[in-house]
Amino acid sequence: MVWLHVVAAAVWIGASACVMIAATAIGPESAELKPFVLRVLPAINRLGLFAAVIVFGAGMVRLVRLGAPLGYHFPAKFLYAVGFKIALFGAMAGATTWSYKMRRARLGATSAREIDAGDVATVVKRAALLAGFTVVMGGLAAALGLWVAGSL
Repeated sequence: MVWLHVVAAAVWIGASACVMIAATAIGPESAELKPFVLRVLPAINRLGLFAAVIVFGAGMVRLVRLGAPLGYHFPAKFLYAVGFKIALFGAMAGATTWSYKMRRARLGATSAREIDAGDVATVVKRAALLAGFTVVMGGLAAALGLWVAGSL
């Protein structure tokens, strides 16, 4: 189950990195901006949210499997590290969810012709910031995961 947790986390962080890179690479006057916001961004955010569900589920299964032989008496440092990883997960999931919902709230279900260019630019900037936040938090969680894996 560890491999599933790691692969899903890598997909989530990688998807967020792609959003961050693409959002900063596409110019505000580019013809690619609206299709990116309307089609690509929601698909990548859905992928990230799906990966987040797998990360959480595989992490919980792993925690139960580690705890059973120990009678669920974990060392204090381990519990602090896992607690911090859960907090990082919550921040990452919140950022990805916010990015997903922000696009819909800001632009609604209007057609590509009716969307204001300023609104599109705002969505792209915020999506890039949220994706960057997710990448940084994911990197911290991965580093902490390496420490946790070696602590038991």
